[in-house]
Amino acid sequence: YNDKPVLLPMQGYFSDSKFFLPVFPITPLWIGVHLNYKARDVITKLVETNYDYFCSLDIGCRDISTKDFFESIGIKSYFSRCMTLTFPKRGKVNADTVFIVDVPNKLHKYIPAKIRKFSVIKKQRAVPFRKYSTPEKRLEISEKTLNLYRETASLVITSALHCACPCIAMGIPVVFIDFGWSSNRFSCLKNIIPIYSKSDFLNGDIDFFNVLSPNIESLKDLMIQNFKLSLVDATSGLN
Repeated sequence: YNDKPVLLPMQGYFSDSKFFLPVFPITPLWIGVHLNYKARDVITKLVETNYDYFCSLDIGCRDISTKDFFESIGIKSYFSRCMTLTFPKRGKVNADTVFIVDVPNKLHKYIPAKIRKFSVIKKQRAVPFRKYSTPEKRLEISEKTLNLYRETASLVITSALHCACPCIAMGIPVVFIDFGWSSNRFSCLKNIIPIYSKSDFLNGDIDFFNVLSPNIESLKDLMIQNFKLSLVDATSGLN
């Protein structure tokens, strides 16, 4: 990109190389950010060389782990959660399907048989890249998946953060299980729904029959207001 200066909101999981970093004349607005350990190494080295794109504005962090990292290297940050929690709540729908999403097949037996009988198994992380080889195609499958949950899900049982967040936002009851794969990412859900452990799951300590959908509309409003104010703050430094 080599045109007039622009502001680019950056929301997401970053990543296994330095190539997620925008360069002038793109000014990033970091909000809803998670950094894995490779990305943290990249940022630490850049901060040591006075790279200022991470220093010009406070960083909105998806999870407490990322917030703690930024503070450890002297960059102001705050807990913004993930913007997928701001998806609109669904209206009344004829929802009668339980989705079991990214739960290992060998562990399905720990879900009550009455629930499994009417469930649909999905592997949300397993995107067929040959079929969905472009960003547009991947957006298409994402929209289809979200619409399927919105229109038909009565309950979602998942270990996938980006199944849980949009479903919670849409008003779908969610059972979220942390199997220990990416635990440092899941504070995004803190104080919204229970985060069950693998032990809870295996020991039968989850009530799958009385799962409530939390009302997070006031949280959504605050998150959207914060995003708008962050845009104003960021654009004040641009011509």
